[in-house]
Amino acid sequence: MKINVIGVLLNLGCDREGVERAPNHLRERGLMQVIRKNGHRAFDLGNLYVPLVSEADKFARQQQSDAELYERQRKAEAEKLAAQFEDQLTI
Repeated sequence: MKINVIGVLLNLGCDREGVERAPNHLRERGLMQVIRKNGHRAFDLGNLYVPLVSEADKFARQQQSDAELYERQRKAEAEKLAAQFEDQLTI
């Protein structure tokens, strides 16, 4: 099997510092050798660029996304209810 390894240095989904170092740590600990030792062709394509985000910003973005999602859901439900009410009035 051919396996391409791509690192993504990302800490947005985690509350603990250091998660973004995992791809390089796995490489240093022999990830590619383990894959090849098991009979696979492995290619290390490096890391994707991910801009650094401060602790405060990463949670602020999630809260904003949650608020936007809630507002869209609320509007959709309100429109659905209004349409049902309108249908009942025209009968």
